[in-house]
Amino acid sequence: MKVNNIHSLRLFDLKGPLFLLLFFLYSGAMLGGGEWSADKISASIKEGASIVTRLQIESLEVLGKTKSIYKMRHIYTVLDKDKDDGAVSIYYGEFFKLSNISLTIYDASGDKVKTYKKNDFADHKLFDGSTLQDDIRYLTFPIQRAEYPYTVEINYERLISCNFLIPDFYVQSYDEAIERKEISIKFPKDLQIKMKSYNIDKEDVITEAQTSDNTETFSWVFKDKKALKFETNSPPSSEVLPLIKCVAEKFVMGKVEGSMDSWESFSSFMYQLNQDRFTPTEEIKTVVAGLIEGAESEFDKIDRIYSYLKANMRYVNVSLGVGGWQSFPAEYVHKNKFGDCKALSYYMKTLLSVAGIESYTAATYRGEKREVRLDENFTENVFNHMILYIPGQDLFLECTSRNYPTGYVGSDNDQRKCLIVKPNGGMLKEVKNRGEISDFSFDDIEIDITDEFPKVKYRMEKSGNHQEDWRYIIDNYSQNDKEKYFLSFLDLPPSKIENLDIKYDKENAIAIANAEFDLLKFGNVTGNRFFVNVNAINRLVIENEKEKKERKENFYLNFRGAYKAKVTVHLPSGYQVEHGMLDQKVESPFGAYEVKTTLDENVLTYTRTFNGKEGLFQADQYEDYNNFIKAFNKIENSRLVLVKP
Repeated sequence: MKVNNIHSLRLFDLKGPLFLLLFFLYSGAMLGGGEWSADKISASIKEGASIVTRLQIESLEVLGKTKSIYKMRHIYTVLDKDKDDGAVSIYYGEFFKLSNISLTIYDASGDKVKTYKKNDFADHKLFDGSTLQDDIRYLTFPIQRAEYPYTVEINYERLISCNFLIPDFYVQSYDEAIERKEISIKFPKDLQIKMKSYNIDKEDVITEAQTSDNTETFSWVFKDKKALKFETNSPPSSEVLPLIKCVAEKFVMGKVEGSMDSWESFSSFMYQLNQDRFTPTEEIKTVVAGLIEGAESEFDKIDRIYSYLKANMRYVNVSLGVGGWQSFPAEYVHKNKFGDCKALSYYMKTLLSVAGIESYTAATYRGEKREVRLDENFTENVFNHMILYIPGQDLFLECTSRNYPTGYVGSDNDQRKCLIVKPNGGMLKEVKNRGEISDFSFDDIEIDITDEFPKVKYRMEKSGNHQEDWRYIIDNYSQNDKEKYFLSFLDLPPSKIENLDIKYDKENAIAIANAEFDLLKFGNVTGNRFFVNVNAINRLVIENEKEKKERKENFYLNFRGAYKAKVTVHLPSGYQVEHGMLDQKVESPFGAYEVKTTLDENVLTYTRTFNGKEGLFQADQYEDYNNFIKAFNKIENSRLVLVKP
């Protein structure tokens, strides 16, 4: 894990994590040689650390609804070459103006090597690829040091012109120890700032609140904090790393005033920002009339219109100023055939309104569902994406997809809360896929080893979240690249592929691959014995700890669905089982698996089902979990011994 010297600033919301763009922005002032010598760091603080924050002072002063000043001073020592990414990045844009930037490097003794200014930094766009337009940029400075440890000191100030975008405060990263860190927030009493801390023990921090006639100031001081180590299957960082969230209850974006008093008021702000963006033109009305002619039900109308959207519009990212939140008008999308998640969602809303179908956009977090903490009792922006909700069908639509079935929103959207955007009455609601969708993978493999070269017929069926990558592959890869992708799943590579057909169901979340290929060999023959791992072509091997370690933190398992396999092997006549027939069924708090092996005439059949659990488990259960996975992996890798008398 690299030490990432970047401070968190986010887009779409630029407050909650669109694309979860984490940037650590450091600042500092020149100090005398020797003061930051690495030898002055105590051995107890160095223990387990790759980076040590010697001193970090962050301050936020809110001056008005449209003006805040954020200052950062950060002095840190890099101890570990293997975990040093060797670069500093500072983010800026239309709402963020940088000033007083400097970077100083000290050697191991704390003597100054050199100081750099803004002109020494490289300037880059933040987004590439599908981005239509953006003014989001970042300054980077590569630090190239042959000798370790070394110390970096960074100063900068940021003028924030939209208080919707004031930052949260990330206290500590993995592998980072802290000698001293100070955080302060000052604001006028009539511009209330609300704050909430997470994963912070009271004994780890000194807090103070000061009040004058017109302002309030809150401060936190952290001292002598040891490094937190990332462990396999650690919960998402939002549930482990200390964090202070900070939200302006009143703000202005563009010319629209907003409120974070409640989820309903936040929803109302988002609606007002886009309320003139979904008016249908006469051309749009004509298109919709043609699409729904002869439709037999409301769902049929939705399905037809959604199919039109997928076939005719493409996704691009838009992050220019207010554009991170404000949609293109429906007329613009219809004419130009593209839009971002907001524009495509509002465009779909416009089409549905012509068909007489009520719908609302919904702000959500797209990504690993536990990556960001949504606290229902603390209104803030944690969203980076927009989808569409149709209350009459209790149905969500992912409007950026070009191949999802109607009502399927994907594993990076479902099973989490979204915010329904309405003029009044907006609320949090659980996102779900339409209908009963099973997440599973099923491999049906038939192997004939009666000829010189083993011949394989392979049918792979995937459903739910297991099939999402395959839909993309089918639509975007050449046949040659599809074959390469298919081969990446195989543990026993073919000598050649005779046939490969991959397709997906347009109406259901299912993808199927059928393949025929030859193997150079399958198993090993020694004398009159045949040694074979029946499931050698595509084993399900789950990562586990190789050595027993003391577990300090709770752990999180993210298994979703079932993994099934059936392997049928046609053997030459005369073989009998000597050793290794498997027939085992195991259930545990972490999941269950069942394997069976049978030999009937000259046909050997192996079946396996693995169902893992999803959830948070206690640290003292980790050894049991590791043993559960070890036992399963041993079975998946076990060999059967057949003998010909």
